[in-house]
Amino acid sequence: MPTLRRSLGLLAALAFVFVAGAAIAQDAAPTAAPAFSEAKLDAFANAAVSVSRVMNDWRSKVQTAQSEEEKTAMIEQANQDIEAAIKATDGITLDEYEAIAGAAQKDAAFAEALKTRVLAKLRAASAPPKN
Repeated sequence: MPTLRRSLGLLAALAFVFVAGAAIAQDAAPTAAPAFSEAKLDAFANAAVSVSRVMNDWRSKVQTAQSEEEKTAMIEQANQDIEAAIKATDGITLDEYEAIAGAAQKDAAFAEALKTRVLAKLRAASAPPKN
């Protein structure tokens, strides 16, 4: 069974991808560009869209929790749903998802490119169907 700590790390990694971009510390040493295939990056973006949906579904539920115990239980279930969403995405494993998110934490340019890719997928997923 996945740990809550690992799941919360996934949430933090995803949140980082959406907000980091140029916010990475200016004094960070430059790193080599991550070596992920286009197909793997597309799979990450697809998984991130699924994760975003899960997070949106759970956000209001967690806010209505009547106790800390109920809130903790809801967060644990949300984390399990997030991991399930990633695992259900074709072309990427949970470890690969974490590796890509981790690479984005270390490379501002990669984070920005990844953010652009994920946001494009989110826009496409929320666009009304074409007739």
